Amino acid sequence: MSTEASSEQKAAEVPKPSRDLGRLLVLIPLVLSTLATAVTFGFLIYSKFIFKRPAIREPEERLKLESTEKKLKEEEKKVVFFSLDPITVNIASSPVAGGDLEARRLHYVNLGVAFETHGDRNKDLLESLKPYILDQIIVILGKKSYEQLATIQGRYVLQFQIQEAVNQIVFTKLGAPPRDPPVSHTFFNQFIVQ
Repeated sequence: MSTEASSEQKAAEVPKPSRDLGRLLVLIPLVLSTLATAVTFGFLIYSKFIFKRPAIREPEERLKLESTEKKLKEEEKKVVFFSLDPITVNIASSPVAGGDLEARRLHYVNLGVAFETHGDRNKDLLESLKPYILDQIIVILGKKSYEQLATIQGRYVLQFQIQEAVNQIVFTKLGAPPRDPPVSHTFFNQFIVQ
């Protein structure tokens, strides 16, 4: 009989923990939803009644805007130069005088370029676009002949073409043209044609 009583007790004890677990599982969503409601309610009370935004004072805001604009204007007035290292580029070959129709003389240009820009921001922008600028200069020079580059007019045209190409690269990479072109002048600090 003692074995029957002990087996009945074991049978009675087994379902009891599963009932406690079931009650616990029912209480978890109830506790979580109550907690979420309390947090939401607390946030609403804080944001509507307790938190006060600082008042906007027009004179102070106008002074801040004026000082910011003044700094930007001073920065834009500051002239900064951005220089590229000298590069050597092959240009179009020319026929040899009195020679074969097939004989051509090879020419090259050794060129150093500096750009005048306004503000450090534009200088940093040109620095970040340096590979594109160098590539475009090489493309422009590769299409030139010795006769075009040997004249003063040819050099002025080349300066203008390089300046326009650099400004176009900046416009393309920014997605929208800035107020002013970043490069205002182009200078050659080295120019050798052979």
